[in-house]
Amino acid sequence: MINIKGSYIGNLFNTQEAINLFSLIQVSFKVGELSELTQMIQLLEEGKITRRYVFDTSIKIID
Repeated sequence: MINIKGSYIGNLFNTQEAINLFSLIQVSFKVGELSELTQMIQLLEEGKITRRYVFDTSIKIID
């Protein structure tokens, strides 16, 4: 079991140590478009979501 404690006080070494720790974590995710939001909510309600979904909210301007 991992026990992580936080602190508001730290130095460069502590920051680098934290970055190194978090770089070991592998998170499965998919980037989706907002047009997929309704479908993803339905899958979530059905318990079929197996990873994190991140929705791209950037506006695409067509010239």
